[in-house]
Amino acid sequence: MGLDVSGLTDAQMSDNHGWVLFPNFFMTIRAGECHVIMAMPHPDGDPNRCIWHVASYTYLPPEVADAFKVDLIEVDTPVSYKYFEALRQDYEQMQRQQEGLRNTGLDHMTLVKEEVVVATFHDTMDRWMAGKAAR
Repeated sequence: MGLDVSGLTDAQMSDNHGWVLFPNFFMTIRAGECHVIMAMPHPDGDPNRCIWHVASYTYLPPEVADAFKVDLIEVDTPVSYKYFEALRQDYEQMQRQQEGLRNTGLDHMTLVKEEVVVATFHDTMDRWMAGKAAR
């Protein structure tokens, strides 16, 4: 698509780097792409629901960028738009995870080393909710 990637390493081409800004901003970046997700409380006040604002950006050289511009698309039902087909498994798993997290027998959560960001997020959230967040 006209993107010069000759100066990037194999890791820069294939790795997906992610950042979380507390409490609701998540961004992933890899060669030529950026995805931003912001979770917002659902207007009905249900703590088990939220609204996701998702934006995907692709770097394209100016000479081809105009051919790929699209208008904002609002998606009310995730399965109604092709972009979300790849995320369908994630959406199905989220419901089971939420139910599992509300299991009264759950006294701890085990994460793998690749999920250090998730652990840090939950640690920050626990401290914040306890009024002990770092200032």
